[in-house]
Amino acid sequence: MKKLRYVILPALLIVLSISVYGMTKSYNEEEFVPSWGITDETVKLREDNSGEVMPELVTNPEPYYKANTLNSKTLSISKTPALYDINEKIDISEIEKKGGKVQRTELLSYGEYLQEKNTCNMDTSISKERQIWVVEIYYPNGIKINADMLMPGTKPQNLIIENAIRTTIYDAETGDFISMEEKTLNK
Repeated sequence: MKKLRYVILPALLIVLSISVYGMTKSYNEEEFVPSWGITDETVKLREDNSGEVMPELVTNPEPYYKANTLNSKTLSISKTPALYDINEKIDISEIEKKGGKVQRTELLSYGEYLQEKNTCNMDTSISKERQIWVVEIYYPNGIKINADMLMPGTKPQNLIIENAIRTTIYDAETGDFISMEEKTLNK
């Protein structure tokens, strides 16, 4: 019992002295202010030269895919060299091997597509006046999805979407892949 007292008492005194030191140590604000992202260019002082003010948040950035002059109502691939041939992206034989059928290939503006989808979830890197190809492929027997596409930490339980439709968006001028959505038509 005496040996235990000789071990516990010094350990308790050490913990107590560290706690007292921590409470009495002077507060240094610089230790708690992150230094990342703060440079001479981003620091702005107030008029009275006090405090730091970060630059204004850009809520409407300049789109990467700017508006183009393609008109989805009057253009055809053969008449317009600026229009990307979407048939180069669609491999019908590969789609049919997987049990799919192309239901729709349509040229729309990104704004028209958003209205059609009835969503405000837009990609700000694309102008609403930018022309896009919308390709919809129907998979009545389902489509196998890649487990790598799942959110981290989720366990793949069913990697097949039954009675599925895959909507893929390509830029109409460059042919760049923009986005893809896979969903079931089952309710």
